[in-house]
Amino acid sequence: MRRKQLLRSAAILVLVCFLVACTTTRTVDLGAAPALAQEVRPGDRVAIITGDGRELAFEVVRVEDDVLVGATERVPQDEIARLEVTHFSPWRTAGMAGGGALLGLAVAGLVFVAVAPAIILGATP
Repeated sequence: MRRKQLLRSAAILVLVCFLVACTTTRTVDLGAAPALAQEVRPGDRVAIITGDGRELAFEVVRVEDDVLVGATERVPQDEIARLEVTHFSPWRTAGMAGGGALLGLAVAGLVFVAVAPAIILGATP
């Protein structure tokens, strides 16, 4: 039973790592950004605080000159006081998948090394 709990905990930890690795979030300095379209792409999720204090969060459908467009939102750049962009990172996800596979192999190897002698000798772990 204890082994089952350990494996379940390890699986949950690996899953959480995968979910975190799939995305990156960064704050965009609008004063230094040459164009909004270079910082934000369709499919990115944005969190915006406007100059008048409104908080918006949506997925970008398209980026027009200096306007972010969501399914029901349209926010001009000059109204944005703070902009955070979250987008999917396939390279980080691939790295985590490889790391997770290696971790799984390492855990399986450790379990085999710990349990195999007992099985071979006929004892129960």
